[in-house]
Amino acid sequence: MRSVTVIIVNYRAAAYILPTLERLETVRQADGLTLDVVIVDNASGDGSVAMLKEAVADKESWVSLIEAERNTGFAGGNNEGLRAVYAREEQPDAVFFLNPDTLLAENCAQKLTEALFAEDKVGIVGARIENEDGSERASAFVFPSLMGELTTNAPFASKLGFQSSYRRASQDGEPYQVAWVSGAAFLVKRSALEDVPFMDDRFFLYFEEIDFQRAITKAGWKTLHHPGARCMHHAGVSTGIKAGRAAAKTLPAYWYESWRHYFVSNHGRLYAAFAAVGHLMGVGAMRLVDGLRGRPQSGGIALGTFAKECFVGSLMKPAPQRNNP
Repeated sequence: MRSVTVIIVNYRAAAYILPTLERLETVRQADGLTLDVVIVDNASGDGSVAMLKEAVADKESWVSLIEAERNTGFAGGNNEGLRAVYAREEQPDAVFFLNPDTLLAENCAQKLTEALFAEDKVGIVGARIENEDGSERASAFVFPSLMGELTTNAPFASKLGFQSSYRRASQDGEPYQVAWVSGAAFLVKRSALEDVPFMDDRFFLYFEEIDFQRAITKAGWKTLHHPGARCMHHAGVSTGIKAGRAAAKTLPAYWYESWRHYFVSNHGRLYAAFAAVGHLMGVGAMRLVDGLRGRPQSGGIALGTFAKECFVGSLMKPAPQRNNP
């Protein structure tokens, strides 16, 4: 019987965790899977801890709650959970990184686990992420790149055969290999964590799951997307930025810092600067076309901020400080 530890990082989303725990409890009662949960509250300061303590009071045999002293971001919070896992005498076979605002469909965890252990070199399996109405969200991706930064944002690029640096067309049927999967619900083999034990906590939020999965890939592991393992996601509960609505909300400062850190740490300063130019060209062209079509252009990427933080910053700024040293 396989054992799985679920890590959930909470930031002011405790109300969404309660139905998630109920669903996970049904998973525990299913055959073929032993499951426990580690919840890390990232200094929510909104009553989340009290709510969670009450919710887990009768589940202490399989749910533990860690109260972080400060908000160290998604990577830092997950690292707190990982430290708790590594301190155990008995280790799980896999760790399931799950957003607080998700709800697993029936047999999702079992299907992910079966796919993870079907082949020795599979290190990560990600779920199919769905909206509340059952429509699919982007769940499988290729790694960001210089060309991708241009073609993802430029109008008509997809019609010219260029592939987005993020979304990859979903396939039906059996699990298949991709570069990286959605950070909302992905399972990692414990032996893969021997090679990459922690996320880079210099990412406060955004790009941390891409960087983490990229490091595991570089260590020789495969990543699969499982279209049959379904998970509903209430997007944007902690960040306030929802799919399809990013253009209506200005991106926070840490998004630019995370973009810069991802490209500089993985590709070097010069490559990152050229990728920033590609991004600016693509977004600039898109906004020009949108302007000609009379579409609103508020929110989203602030081009001036991006030029300063991502183009100039890629060449001159130091790496971000550790959020949870």
